[in-house]
Amino acid sequence: MKNTLSSIFVLVLFALLCSCEQSRVFDKNISLDKAGWYYGIPESFEVSVNDTTIAYNLYINVRHTDAY
Repeated sequence: MKNTLSSIFVLVLFALLCSCEQSRVFDKNISLDKAGWYYGIPESFEVSVNDTTIAYNLYINVRHTDAY
């Protein structure tokens, strides 16, 4: 029983340490007008990348509601 509890503790500790987020290079949110967003008006972001020798993960989050 003691061995099982210590194994569970080690697994939970390992999961918590692995799930920590690395610092982000860029993070920005844009609020749109209630009228909506039109494809003719592009949204853009300028990101400066200081280290071009490493690979970066790119995540794009789009939030919306069901109130169309």
